[in-house]
Amino acid sequence: RRSSMNYLICILLVVLCFSHLIVCNDIEYTASVVSYVPSFDVNIPIEKVINMNLNSIETYIQQASGNSSQIVVFPEGTTGFLEAINYYLYTEKDENKARNQTYLFGEEIPETPKDGVIINPCNEYNPTNKNTTQFFTLSCLAKKYSIYLVVT
Repeated sequence: RRSSMNYLICILLVVLCFSHLIVCNDIEYTASVVSYVPSFDVNIPIEKVINMNLNSIETYIQQASGNSSQIVVFPEGTTGFLEAINYYLYTEKDENKARNQTYLFGEEIPETPKDGVIINPCNEYNPTNKNTTQFFTLSCLAKKYSIYLVVT
């Protein structure tokens, strides 16, 4: 088991070393891969935690854009939900609270129109839907910096 873990880590390092340049159909893209641990504090409301992490995300996007990257890849749980889940699972040992935290961080992703029209959430934001803050903000950051984002 340990040797397979070392093997996976080695593969990950190789992928990260060569992820700087992505080639597709003779078009080159420069990518930045961010190593980032989001903020989480059980005493701060979830909305504020999300906004703190979105501010941090913008800082990384700004840096990547300044380095001529066209793609920025963030780690899983970038907006903080994994830290919340881990806190409730391992510190408080409460699976129900951990599950509820997942729902609080989750957002509805709108359906794409069936006619094939491409929409940009930044342009199509519906302020009556309060459950799309992260989706909307990330879309607007991608538009603002003319960059592609990979965020989960």
